[in-house]
Amino acid sequence: RLDASGRILLGGDFTSVNGTNRNRLARLNSDGSLDTGFDPRTGANGPVWTVGVQSDGKILVGGPFTTFNGVSRNGLTRLASTGAADDAFAPGAGVTNGYLNTLAIQSNGRILIGGAFTNYAGTARTNIARLTSSGSLDATFNPGAGPDGEVTALALQSDGRIIVGGFFENFDGVSRKHLARLNTNGTLDVTFNLTNQPSEVVQSVQVLGDDRILIAGDFLKLGGLDWNYVARLNTNGAVDTTFDPGGGWSEAAIGLAAQSDGRVAVGGYFTQIGGIARGHVARLHGRADGLSPTLAGVKSAGNYQVSFQSLTNLAYLLEYTDVLPARRWSPLAIVFGDGATRTLTDPAPNTPQRFYRLRTIYSEPYIFSSGKTGGTFQMSVPAFAWKTYVVEYKNSLSDAVWTPLPGVTGDNTLKVLSDTSANVAQRFYRVRAQ
Repeated sequence: RLDASGRILLGGDFTSVNGTNRNRLARLNSDGSLDTGFDPRTGANGPVWTVGVQSDGKILVGGPFTTFNGVSRNGLTRLASTGAADDAFAPGAGVTNGYLNTLAIQSNGRILIGGAFTNYAGTARTNIARLTSSGSLDATFNPGAGPDGEVTALALQSDGRIIVGGFFENFDGVSRKHLARLNTNGTLDVTFNLTNQPSEVVQSVQVLGDDRILIAGDFLKLGGLDWNYVARLNTNGAVDTTFDPGGGWSEAAIGLAAQSDGRVAVGGYFTQIGGIARGHVARLHGRADGLSPTLAGVKSAGNYQVSFQSLTNLAYLLEYTDVLPARRWSPLAIVFGDGATRTLTDPAPNTPQRFYRLRTIYSEPYIFSSGKTGGTFQMSVPAFAWKTYVVEYKNSLSDAVWTPLPGVTGDNTLKVLSDTSANVAQRFYRVRAQ
């Protein structure tokens, strides 16, 4: 888990990191070295299986432990950003008759927990519960009988609804094999229903910026289709068949993480995917996902045009170079996909030869063009509808902090970001997507 500074929170069943004592929880700097400013003291007396970072930097830690730093904490505790115990967090008896696997932090600070348990702080809750920011049970979240098996994954959609994955076959008495969506009050969302649900356990869930859902697990069938271990679902729970991980997986995937460019890192028990050796870690792109679109290029009347089948939620960037190997590819044109065939044009390829490539962009910041006029510096960026884009600057790279300028909300068009006070000898910029 990354914190706001890009440092890495590491949980597990270890007792040291880089030769320094760290009982099952540590924080690494972005270069992989141990962050000695984070010291959880004696730590947990059992494995740490899940970690979450609150907006205030405090750290939630969960797993099958009963004490943390010598203090009774059944399955869940909260730490300050230094690793010291947060005494304001009072979970009471905590998770009893079982253990905690996963947690998710809502935008209002409330905390969802999932695992294999029957009770939280003296109140019956089967495998899922929601807590207030202070650690007490949130009685307004009532999942009824809840899932009839272990919860292994939780994720939040933008409207607050909750995706739940695990070993269960029913939720509150309704058939939901291994995957369900809940309303914000904990009740089952009956509008989310796969016609044929995952054949086996869902181990990992991630909600994308457009609210589509990535899942990984032991399943070989999904939505009535043969489907190996990793899938993407549309917002209504139907299989998104434009994302196909293909066959040839030797074993299951149990974890995943989507990159900003749309590619997906996966981890699991596999040693081979599609006939290619991959030792438990791999990255997927998939031509059907638009990351390697089929091109058809035509030159006519001095113009070069390339056409391709586009997909929604991706932007397509045409770049060129006049020499290979290329030291730099220059951007020519950009378009947002809409599911139709799109065409991008180079209006003036007035060189003996020119080489083109088509890239896809998925919400990550990309500066398409930039320039300075007088005291105003402007840059244009493809701005996706589910992101806000902010330009930040430094007058020297040795400055401690970046200064933010007003941001823009995306709407699937090119947006212009401006600095109207650029009357300086030099200034460095970066763009962040939030």
